Amino acid sequence: MRVPRSTYRLQLGPQCTFAEAAAVVDYLAALGVSDVYLSPILAAPRGSAHGYHVTDPTRLNPELGGPAGFAQLATTLDRHGAGLLLDIVPNHLAASPDNPWWAHVLQHGRASPHATWFDIDWDGGDGRVLLPILGRELDEVLDAGEVVAALDERGPHLRYHDTRLPLDPGSVGELLAGCLAVLRAARGDHDTAVLELTRAVQLAERIPPRDIPQRREQRHALAEQLAARLWAVYGGPTARAAVDEALRGVAGPSLRELLDAQAYRLAHWRSGRRELNYRRFFDITDLVGLRVEDAAVFAARHDLLLRLVADGTVTGLRVDHVDGLREPHGYLQRLQQEASRAAGADSFYVVVEKILEGDEPLPPEWPVAGTTGYDFLTAANALWVDHDGLQRLGAAYTAFTGRPVAVADTLHRRKIDALTDLFPGEVDGLVRRLRRLAELVPDVPEIGEEALRGAVTAVTASFPVYRTYVRDEHLRPDDRAALQRAFADARTRHPEVDGRATVLLERVLMLDLPVGLGEAARDAWLDLVLRWQQLTGPAMAKGFEDTTFYIENRLTSLNEVGVDVHGIVAPHGAPGLHQRTARRAAAWPHTLNATSTHDTKRSEDVRARLQALSEVADAWATAVARWRERNEPHRSRVGQRTAPDRNEEWLLYQTLVGMWPLAAAKERSVRDRAKGFMEKAAREAKVNTSWLDQDRAYEAALLRFVDGVLDDRGFVEELRAMVDRVALGGAVNALAQVVLRVAAPGVPDTYQGTELWDWSLVDPDNRRPVDYALRRRLLHQIRADGDLVAVADRARAGWRDGRVKLLTLCRSLTARNADAELFLAGSYEPLAADGARAQHVVAFARRHGDRWAVAVVPRLTVTLVPGDWPLGDVWADTTVPLPHTHCRDALTGRSLRADDGRLRLADALQHLPVALLTGGGAAT
Repeated sequence: MRVPRSTYRLQLGPQCTFAEAAAVVDYLAALGVSDVYLSPILAAPRGSAHGYHVTDPTRLNPELGGPAGFAQLATTLDRHGAGLLLDIVPNHLAASPDNPWWAHVLQHGRASPHATWFDIDWDGGDGRVLLPILGRELDEVLDAGEVVAALDERGPHLRYHDTRLPLDPGSVGELLAGCLAVLRAARGDHDTAVLELTRAVQLAERIPPRDIPQRREQRHALAEQLAARLWAVYGGPTARAAVDEALRGVAGPSLRELLDAQAYRLAHWRSGRRELNYRRFFDITDLVGLRVEDAAVFAARHDLLLRLVADGTVTGLRVDHVDGLREPHGYLQRLQQEASRAAGADSFYVVVEKILEGDEPLPPEWPVAGTTGYDFLTAANALWVDHDGLQRLGAAYTAFTGRPVAVADTLHRRKIDALTDLFPGEVDGLVRRLRRLAELVPDVPEIGEEALRGAVTAVTASFPVYRTYVRDEHLRPDDRAALQRAFADARTRHPEVDGRATVLLERVLMLDLPVGLGEAARDAWLDLVLRWQQLTGPAMAKGFEDTTFYIENRLTSLNEVGVDVHGIVAPHGAPGLHQRTARRAAAWPHTLNATSTHDTKRSEDVRARLQALSEVADAWATAVARWRERNEPHRSRVGQRTAPDRNEEWLLYQTLVGMWPLAAAKERSVRDRAKGFMEKAAREAKVNTSWLDQDRAYEAALLRFVDGVLDDRGFVEELRAMVDRVALGGAVNALAQVVLRVAAPGVPDTYQGTELWDWSLVDPDNRRPVDYALRRRLLHQIRADGDLVAVADRARAGWRDGRVKLLTLCRSLTARNADAELFLAGSYEPLAADGARAQHVVAFARRHGDRWAVAVVPRLTVTLVPGDWPLGDVWADTTVPLPHTHCRDALTGRSLRADDGRLRLADALQHLPVALLTGGGAAT
């Protein structure tokens, strides 16, 4: 298996095409990156900023450059010996008429060969697909003339604004007859176009209905002939005018009758929450679930990707949203088998986007190299939190907002809200299946739908992780433990739920099948469990990361996926980092190590700076109390509420401190970015406004507050003073993150642009263009000067421009590349510091044979050396053990000596606050 030495994530889109990606490959190679890591590359809607809503998995995205552009990128990668880690989206496709598979289903319903490719409940919704795409109720839309009949080269269809809705070819007879009548009146019976259209009408009358399976191929062939014939008729200018006139007349009862004959049913977008009869991605109705557990679907969905693997262009795969799949293990087995076969290798590098809650392990049986790195982020994130300060921050937060820190309770309530408001249709579907199953299982009392709904809602809201992984009636021990926690929590929180319903659900989810249960009942039982597994993840995601993360704002740097419900990993500090890293090293040595991704709520540098607030909690409490009084005139009354509320105000202050740029020239960008974030945050929190029910008046008042405080020069000066208090400590934290990410077991991943300081917030803020010309210039300066110590000193002195971070990353990657085997396969050994500052340092060794490396990073330096670098004599008598008496610091090029086997940090950390020491082999 080819394992990347390091990866660099590029977000493709209008501002970064295949050509732009190819243009930075040489820079990334100079930086030390071995593999480019691309967002999805397949066809997506026009203007897509991310590519995750794939419209056609058989084509490369033409807007990114299509096959020619991708070939150029592949050639460039090959020239630099770089690999390509590719992000793929197997769980869903765009529910868009631009998706040829979906369009065929809309046209032919169950008669389409793709009807079983999508996860559609054909027995629901009167045998048709619900399309909740209308901006208002159907009658209003039709009365306003917003749905019109039209014709193009693909055949007759309806248009709703820019959306093309194909028509069942067997339903267009009357429509075409009307066109024929108008054309005959204009051209006479013997006109060529009239004769051709007459044949088209006769052809439409021969098309079999959708419900005759034996005649489906005939239906499809006739539909294609009909479309071709109609387009030929439509080509003549006189015929076109007549046909257009007839199509304009399709309205009222005739249009309603035409709609009723289709394989889909148009509805208001709000109807999708309860009536939708296809599985979607989270609550996004224009992303439809794909049944990749079916071998034919898998083959069609992955054909192009596997061809790119076979030709050596794609050297690794990143699987998006693995928890959305019906059977992740089965999918990953097939993917590993097919990718390995295509690559001509024993195994293939695959990582999965899997969010692990707290200490939850990745299923060890999965044939993958690990995750996309949130588990590393979580462990590292906790390292720079002062726990005593965090408690004081919590007290200040409660005093400021009037609300206690109660993450677990907030999460539970918000998961219930998600199940009630966003996923009621999914809950209803489970309830219906439970009732049907109860009828098949002996000795089950009759239980009403409301009782069952209450049990499903309570237990799903109490479930502590994203999902279980039941397959083939096998319940893993970790899954059983998680279920036991969920039922215990649900019974405590919801004593009002009918106990009989809870017991039934427990039997079902625990796979407590009665002896002698028939095959049909067993299949129904397992299907219910598998479907529940596909609901728990969306409920967690929408309740936790998309709601609770915007409500529980004590220290917002902790609000990242993978954090436990108490907001921080325990044990904390160095012991917590070592414990989790050692486990990961043993089980998943080639997993990704990430600190920023396209999905993180805040960039690694924003988080690193905000962590430093835990060290100055009392000063923060004093500052925000003063700002609250100062900014009171900027608040507004909106009905019975005041905007912003105190929780939003606290969030704004932390956001401004975290994102405030170090260069004065860039402060101008803060206003619009902060306003965009606060608007999104308020909608995500769903307290005063939401995406579903936007309160425009409240949102306007909130944004006026942002304008008001940023127009107040006195406030901005105070804000800058607070930023100055934590900025250097945050920078030290960020440099330490870089060294940990590169030196720890796993593959270090760098998100685009973050090799310099990056103050990005949640998307779309983190998809802004990256200035690679600046990065090239700074990297050239770093690499051109042979005096490594002098370069490090200059970078540290000018730290505000970010060169010191670029230097740390480049030299760390260079050291990794120089001995890839050490970092990919070496052991992980925690090292205990000793001396007066021992609690402020974290160190570990990597060993492979007689070669070794030691990473040394500081923690909690704001209180250690307020306003200054933690260098030299600051470390007093503090030492760390070394495997040998001699070593070299990869970051400064200095040779160091460890007397009595211990290295003085006062010697090691003279020029930079971090060190990556190497030795052994020929060097020793």
